[in-house]
Amino acid sequence: RGQIVTMSWHAGAPPLPDSYDNSIKSVEGGIAAVLTPGTPQNAAFMQRLDAVAAKLERLRRSEVPVLWRPFHEMNGDWFWWSKSGPAEF
Repeated sequence: RGQIVTMSWHAGAPPLPDSYDNSIKSVEGGIAAVLTPGTPQNAAFMQRLDAVAAKLERLRRSEVPVLWRPFHEMNGDWFWWSKSGPAEF
């Protein structure tokens, strides 16, 4: 139809499930723990990214354009991905 879908994601602080309430909680070890291979936080986050990628792939195959905003409002201090400020983000 010529429209673009915009999707925001409230990823739970790994390893917590996705929800708004869990997205405003802190991650033990911060973003570094999420990005360090071998940590429980990284394993949970990678598994979650794989699941979201599969869903986005279904839309791509159906030729549905999507503007995906996984880490929106990154300049605030309310989400786990931005609690430690822009330098760490």
